Amino acid sequence: MERYIIRHGQSVNNAGAQEWDPVLTAAGHEQAHLTGRYLLTGRLEPWQESRSLTAIVCSPLRRAVQTSLGIGASHDCPIIVHPSIHETMGPEPGLMVVDEVRELFPTVSPHPSFPAGRWWPERNETEDDRVARAESSVRFLRDEYAGAEDTVVVVTHGTFGSYLINALLGVGPRRAFRAAQHNCGIAKIVDEEGLPALHFHNELEHLPEHLRT
Repeated sequence: MERYIIRHGQSVNNAGAQEWDPVLTAAGHEQAHLTGRYLLTGRLEPWQESRSLTAIVCSPLRRAVQTSLGIGASHDCPIIVHPSIHETMGPEPGLMVVDEVRELFPTVSPHPSFPAGRWWPERNETEDDRVARAESSVRFLRDEYAGAEDTVVVVTHGTFGSYLINALLGVGPRRAFRAAQHNCGIAKIVDEEGLPALHFHNELEHLPEHLRT
């Protein structure tokens, strides 16, 4: 079982804007497409042969969905939008509900757990909230993609991705270290003999210098 944890591509907020649910910049779209092609080649590790992806699972925020579509352009696999993998946040206005996800991104599939209405928190998340959500996300990934040959990409965010990586490695109950990632930086975690192994983190080999943001 292999999991690639990837931060979304550069958003307009990363480039200086201030929007509640920012979209990708042109550079962010290019980062996503290059990431998808890089995953397809199997060159992340010299001994690894190319493997098809079982699924791409992403946050319901626009920048993550757009990144998933860019990655998915090189792969024949479903893109699943899961409400638990969003960035750490509070009661932000103007986020997409499930019907808007379906309308704006008709080729993705909202997970059955996606509620009809509001999915984001009604108050600012606490540290306990973030840890619990990361642990819940790990249970979902292990329950639904438990096969030895399953290879799953998770497209998430800078802060929550750190909590998710900590939870996947079992170094809780609190976030033990900050696993920072550039836009479209890749972390690979593999289950080996019943234990999680971090093969690499924030891999950027696939991005030229001008796209390392």
